[in-house]
Amino acid sequence: MKYEYEDRAIAFLDFLGFRNIVSKTIVSANERINLLSTLQNIANSLTVNPSQEEEEEFFRKYEESSGSKLDDPEDIMRNHPMLNDPKFIETVNYFGDDEDTDLSTIDRKVTIFSDSIIISYPIDRMYALLFEIQHVAQVLSTCGYMVRGGITFGKLYHSESIVVGPAMIEAYDLESSEADTPRIILNKEYLNKASEYNDQYKLYVDFMKSIKLDEDGYNFIDFTVLAAPGSFNILGERINKDLEEIAIKLEDSGNSAESIKKLNNLKEKNEWAKRLIEPLLT
Repeated sequence: MKYEYEDRAIAFLDFLGFRNIVSKTIVSANERINLLSTLQNIANSLTVNPSQEEEEEFFRKYEESSGSKLDDPEDIMRNHPMLNDPKFIETVNYFGDDEDTDLSTIDRKVTIFSDSIIISYPIDRMYALLFEIQHVAQVLSTCGYMVRGGITFGKLYHSESIVVGPAMIEAYDLESSEADTPRIILNKEYLNKASEYNDQYKLYVDFMKSIKLDEDGYNFIDFTVLAAPGSFNILGERINKDLEEIAIKLEDSGNSAESIKKLNNLKEKNEWAKRLIEPLLT
């Protein structure tokens, strides 16, 4: 076995309020099943090339969300600026069955422990990672969980039992020190680096417009893109309940300055997430 670093793209995700979530799984079988089945599905799933039906559904949803008509999805794909790149045309047959472009065959690694999820891809699949993380974040949010995370690239060793390296540390630092609110942020050079590679999933990330620029200069993944109305009702209910509990605790005159600071920070996180999902609540 070779113990060598590879150049990889990595996402580090962290459940917010995980201690409270786990405490509920002790007394509620539904909470326990919901949490464990959600994590197991993420661990088992592989990002694969979409079927024709999935492509048609993707473009239908895109038309609805953007308000613009795509007369022929294949024409749109053929006319995408990226496809005019001779190197891209030479190396990637987007609609073909080339094994090299099938994301189910590439070296995807997943590690889940406690309240953390780590997913990494080879460095030339940086957009594939963004595409998957958008999906993972949407699934988790649909199930009522808030997540925060950091996405970066660099030297990494990621096996079935070990994940270590400078890229892991940076992804963790982005999540714990920079993300703050329930968002998944990107290293500020991530998109520039990703543009160096002919990753087919750039097409989907571009069309989905799921990468948004926040006020502090960090790009983050908008997990609400193309989601149906009502998708985040469970999360919305949890946020409202948490905000009510926070409001009650803030009224307690016995709170220390540190307790008030923590409660206000928690309030800010919940309000940020609520603003993001509110247009889709029913």
